[in-house]
Amino acid sequence: MTKKQTNKKALKQGSEGVGVRAIRYTLYAIRSTKGLSLVETLLYTLIVGIVVSGFLLFIYSVITAAERSQGNMELADAKLFIEQKLEWVMQGASAINVPGANATGGTLTVTKTNFAENPVTIDSVGGVVRVQTSVVLATPLTPSEVTISNLSFNHIVSGTHERLRTTGILTGRFATTGIDQTIILK
Repeated sequence: MTKKQTNKKALKQGSEGVGVRAIRYTLYAIRSTKGLSLVETLLYTLIVGIVVSGFLLFIYSVITAAERSQGNMELADAKLFIEQKLEWVMQGASAINVPGANATGGTLTVTKTNFAENPVTIDSVGGVVRVQTSVVLATPLTPSEVTISNLSFNHIVSGTHERLRTTGILTGRFATTGIDQTIILK
């Protein structure tokens, strides 16, 4: 005898009224169907929603970390490029014209030996570091995502040695770094 037949037989043999037996049989029939109840459906929907939300938060954090890393790399590259360009300007320099000896200023003008485009000028306008020669107009050295503030050139003369100390603050999308470079004029 199957389970269903056993339950029918129990319902017929009970002392309950016909209405109660019919309700019990209906409840049994509903429970034995293959569908999900409303509560089960809501519970599964909630669980799936939580899993999807967690996954989306994870993806967002990965994307944000990648953007932050890229921004920091852009900032580091800009700093390195400016430092290398200053070294190039100072390489073979015969004189630092601006700022004067033992002075500090926001513009650097240098005369290079055997360079047809003298003088070379580096300055900062609107947060952009620029280089300019007598032939080439001002060309930006910093990318658009990076700005510089407090750029200063300190021309230090002591005895027969001349040095140039460059300081400034570079600001990217996510970070800030400083430039503090001293170059000896040879």
